[in-house]
Amino acid sequence: MKLKLLLALSFSAAAALSALAQSTQPALNPPKPGSPAPDLKFTHLLQAPPGTKVDWASLHGKAVVLEFWATWCAPCVADIPVLNALQASLDPGKVQFISIDDEDAAVAQLFLKKRPVSGWLGFENSGTLLRQYGVTGIPATVVIGPNGRIVSTTEKPTTLSKEQLLAVAGGNESGAVQPNKAPFPRRMGVAENAGLKPGDVIEKMDGAAVTELFEQWVPYYADSNEAARMRDLTAFMTRGSCDPAALDVTRAGKAVHVEAARVQVKGYTPQWHDQPGETFQLLSKNVAYVKLSTIKAEDVPGYFKKAMGTKGMVIDIRNYPSAFMPFAMGSMLAVKPTKFVAFTRADLANPGTFRFDEEPVIEPGGQHYGGKVVVLLDEVSQSLAEYTAMALRAMPNTIVVGSTTAGADGDVSDIPLPGGLHTMVSGLGVFYPDHRPTQRVGIVPDVAVTPTITGITAGRDEVLERAVELIEH
Repeated sequence: MKLKLLLALSFSAAAALSALAQSTQPALNPPKPGSPAPDLKFTHLLQAPPGTKVDWASLHGKAVVLEFWATWCAPCVADIPVLNALQASLDPGKVQFISIDDEDAAVAQLFLKKRPVSGWLGFENSGTLLRQYGVTGIPATVVIGPNGRIVSTTEKPTTLSKEQLLAVAGGNESGAVQPNKAPFPRRMGVAENAGLKPGDVIEKMDGAAVTELFEQWVPYYADSNEAARMRDLTAFMTRGSCDPAALDVTRAGKAVHVEAARVQVKGYTPQWHDQPGETFQLLSKNVAYVKLSTIKAEDVPGYFKKAMGTKGMVIDIRNYPSAFMPFAMGSMLAVKPTKFVAFTRADLANPGTFRFDEEPVIEPGGQHYGGKVVVLLDEVSQSLAEYTAMALRAMPNTIVVGSTTAGADGDVSDIPLPGGLHTMVSGLGVFYPDHRPTQRVGIVPDVAVTPTITGITAGRDEVLERAVELIEH
């Protein structure tokens, strides 16, 4: 089990290179408690009365809580319910909350539809306010007294209390806010290099063994099988507070300690494992390659025409297909009408009963490719990727190479949950024609190949290498 964890983590270490530390610029003489608060200048202001002026003259007489946050910051989002409740308990005539975000206002507005944030929201994306207030990581909170002077700062806004803020509003600032009575500590290390390299095996994070962390986190990952659970655990394991992470890694057999800064990730970029470059490539005179992450249905006949005369074609589905390919590609490979899947559907007349439905058939097309076909799969192959693999696997001269897929196929229905959460469920059963299950199992390869630490370190694609070898020999 440990070896499996470490192999997966070495892949994550390689991917982490795209998110090396890019430190916040140094603070411009960060203010200390008792000093005047820097001016507030926003490009947009939401949830404030029309015509509101946000300056210290207008806010004079109020305690002001500045909350530096962002929609992508998980600890910030986790603090929202607590801070909303705190604001609801206070008189806005005495205490004003202003959440400060460096994202585009449009991004936050979409977020606010699902996760309301109380108080005013100010947007300033030049980074000036962050530097002026000495903020080097978020969440970060600055409490300002009725006289416009900084009272205190904290990286843990949920430690604020109603009594403390009322004391500040009343002019009694002594011990009002803890724990910091000083400018924010520097949270990031050297900007230009987080110190990770492809092939690094992360053994510990902040002193905790990764194997132990995984055991704690597994119950919170509702994946269909172990392959998907490992995929998601390794993808999200380095997320956390905006502080640097202390990593103990094994590099080329030696123990190395790394202080790696976490940086903002805007949106979610899937980590596909297919090849860079064009959708269709001739790897050699004998081997064609096509990846489905960027494929267009209208280009398929042209790709197969280009592949004519090769010994074999690699179809890479270590991604999510950009177009529906089971029949478009299957018809180029079929030599007879071929069934590849069986569905079960709910019997609405008998709740709790599911029955096998009519099975779709792939018919041969006018153009036929007769070479070997090697389909590449791994843990990122999910849903439509798995369905496509089932169709291609049913064709002659096809072999599946790689590792077990996510086991999460079938149309889904979204179920909203309290707190802005949601989950999904499928009422469609997906089986092979002989009624072997695929859901919660995955597509199991004919030839199992997983990346090795040596291969990752060298930048090799060992799964593709094995596919080429199978075609050539």
